Amino acid sequence: MIRPPEYEANVGISQSDLKTLEDNPYVFYKTVENPDQDFISKHGFDLEKKSKYMTIGDIVDVMLTDAPALKQFFVFDSKLSETIEKIVMDVYNKATVNDTIIDYSIPGLEDLSNHKEAILEAAKAIKFQRIGEKGGWKEDTVYEKVFTDGHDYFKKLFQSRGKKMIQVETMATANLTTAAMKEDHFTGAYTIDGVGDQCQVALYGYYKGVALKGLLDKIKKDDRKRIISPLDFKTSRDKKTFRSNYLAGKLYRQGAFYDYLLRENFPGYQIEPFRFVVGYTESLDPPEVIEMSAADLLVGAEGGTTPSGYHYKGWKDLINDLIWHRESGQWTHTREYIMEQRTVFTSFSVDADKLVQPTTFNLSDLI
Repeated sequence: MIRPPEYEANVGISQSDLKTLEDNPYVFYKTVENPDQDFISKHGFDLEKKSKYMTIGDIVDVMLTDAPALKQFFVFDSKLSETIEKIVMDVYNKATVNDTIIDYSIPGLEDLSNHKEAILEAAKAIKFQRIGEKGGWKEDTVYEKVFTDGHDYFKKLFQSRGKKMIQVETMATANLTTAAMKEDHFTGAYTIDGVGDQCQVALYGYYKGVALKGLLDKIKKDDRKRIISPLDFKTSRDKKTFRSNYLAGKLYRQGAFYDYLLRENFPGYQIEPFRFVVGYTESLDPPEVIEMSAADLLVGAEGGTTPSGYHYKGWKDLINDLIWHRESGQWTHTREYIMEQRTVFTSFSVDADKLVQPTTFNLSDLI
């Protein structure tokens, strides 16, 4: 999703922030709670924001929620190998300070031949053609190869300055996926904008004094009946991948998080069950409407435990964790680990009477 600057500027914890907290509280502290720019850059946590490339999911999202915005993007055709493309992109980012310099009219800036040192530095970083090693390519050979193959692409990067880039192949896949979602008998109705419908809906709220925010793809809003149908557009390789990501990617929690914020922002409206409208990019699977059950919405908010004992945290669990971390000042590990000083794996469910206690020995008995 392409987030508007005004949304980014608003203070609040998003559902993706909560996922970061669950995965690694220290990373959350360094990137969200108390941002450390050196840490963020060193570990690549700003790569998504800095990246000039649009993913298929990003493009489909824009096509279905704000199609005119596609004019802001730069479509190009690259025939480069991945390694040379990476080297040229690294040189561009260094020359333009990650596309943030103000004066692009510096003489020779757009000429790749003026960046030989940066080319060699980027090539050595990825050990391109074993540069500098015995039996590897010489520096001049590497430079000539990168310059010959990459100078046109380097100029395109400057032509696209200030814009996100879309590869032709990516655009083609996004077009096909979007068309399938629009034309499908079941998903098509959700892609059409009706009276009262809103896209890119910024939502704000509080829970236990913690500011929250979310950016929802779309709501179908009927003011007469006072009903809101929340929608989130997703892409996935195929059905199997999406179903796996529903749990692994915490999509059940995302839906519950938005459900809460909708009730905060639209009091008096009936909020229908959260729906994902999913298009598949690498299979013949038709697009689908996936509706969250009441049970999944409950677990997404309050958490739930499987029969084997594994606990899936709800977003409220994570807000409680956040409050604990803030009050204790401890961010190195998860709340549970700090309190228990260990991690206990519970991967299987068995009857208690089948658990055999291990036999203990006294060392003296064995001598």
